Amino acid sequence: FFGDLNSVATVVTLFFLTTYGMINIVSLLEEFSGNPSFRPRFKQHWSLSLIAVISCFFVMFLIKPVFAFMAITVEVFIYIAISRRSLKSTWGDMRAGAMIALTRWSLLQQRNLEPHVRNWRPHILIFAQEVEKELAIIKLGYAFSQGRGIITVCSLRVGEFEDIEGIDQQTEHNNKILGENGIEAFCEVDIVKDIMSGIFVVSQANGIAGLQSNTIMIGWSDNENLMKNIIQTMPLLDKIGKSLILTKITQFNDREKRQIDIWWSGAKENGDIMLLLAYLLSKGNFWSECIINIKTIVDNEYQRPDRYDALNRLCEKTRIEASTFVFVKDEHESTFDAIHYNSQDADLVFLGLDLPKKDLESEFYLRISNLISNLPNALLVRNSGKFRGELLQSLDE
Repeated sequence: FFGDLNSVATVVTLFFLTTYGMINIVSLLEEFSGNPSFRPRFKQHWSLSLIAVISCFFVMFLIKPVFAFMAITVEVFIYIAISRRSLKSTWGDMRAGAMIALTRWSLLQQRNLEPHVRNWRPHILIFAQEVEKELAIIKLGYAFSQGRGIITVCSLRVGEFEDIEGIDQQTEHNNKILGENGIEAFCEVDIVKDIMSGIFVVSQANGIAGLQSNTIMIGWSDNENLMKNIIQTMPLLDKIGKSLILTKITQFNDREKRQIDIWWSGAKENGDIMLLLAYLLSKGNFWSECIINIKTIVDNEYQRPDRYDALNRLCEKTRIEASTFVFVKDEHESTFDAIHYNSQDADLVFLGLDLPKKDLESEFYLRISNLISNLPNALLVRNSGKFRGELLQSLDE
C-alpha cells in the first residue's frame, strides 16, 4: 500500500518498540509491587526497566511522531476490543500487585498526617440484612459519600461460627445487586452470636489503617425487640466514636424541587453533622437543587429573634444555602406535633438523637416511634465522632 519498503519497516518498528516498551513497564511495575510470583531468570534493577521504557517511546517519536501517535491509538483500540470480550488469562493481572503496593504506600503516608476537621468525610458502614429490600437506605448512604468516602454494606447472620456455608455466595449476590444499581461499595457477610454484640464488634473492627468507618447506618424496623437490641448498642457505639444514623425510608416523591428539613435544637452536637450531610446530599444528582430548611422551636416569642439570627449567621459563615424557620411552641401543642405539622411536605427530615438511659430502652423506643410515626422519610442522627460540634466551621477561619 505504501509502495515503499522503508515506510513498511518504519511502521513495523514502531509496533515492535511499543511491545518492548510495554514489556519493560510490566517488569518495572512487577518489581515495584514486589509480587512474589514474579521470578524471572534474568534479573535487573527497576531503574533499567524505567530507562528502557523512556528510551522506547522516545525513539518512537524520534522516528516519526505522527506514525507513533497512530500506532499507540491503534493499540489502545485493540486493547479496548479485547477487554470487552472478557477473556480470562492464566497468568493473573499485574495491575493488582501494583495497586496493592500503591495502596500500602498511601495508607502509610496518611498515617503521618494529622487528622483535621476540614478533611472529614463520612465513611459509612450500612447494616442491611436483605440488600434488595434496603436499597433505598444504601443509595442514601452512597449519596452521602459523594463517591469519596468508603461505603461498606454488611449483612449479619445470627448463628454458630462454624456455620459459614453460603457466605461467599451471599457476598457475591450482594455485590451483584449493588453493581446493577450503580452503587460502589464493599460487601461483607458476618456470622454473629446475636445482633447487639454483632453490630458493636463489626463496627469496631470495620476498616483498615486509618480508614475505619466513622458512621453507622441502620434501618428502622417495626420489630420492637430488634430495635431495642440496636438501641442498647448506642452507648457502646458512642464510646468508640461511631456516629449513628437510624433511617426510616418509605418512598421519595418524584418532583423537581425536593425539600430537606433539619430540626435544630440549638446544641451543636448533632446539628453540625445533620447540616453537613444535607449539604452533601444536595451535591448529588438525585437531590440536586433541593431546598434545605433549618427549623427550630423556642419556648416563647422573646427567644425567636436571637435564634433566628443565630441560624442565619451559621448559614452565612458556612456558606451553605438554607432557609431558616423559628416556631414558637404552643402550650397546647407538643413538640412532636409541631414537627409533624411543619414537616409534612418534606421529602426528608433530619432529627437529632440523644443516648438512651440505662434500663429505659423501652421508653426510648416508644418515644422515637412516636416521633417518626407520621414522617415518611426520617433520619435520626447521633454525632459521636472525633470532631463532634466542629464539623461546621467558617470557611474564612
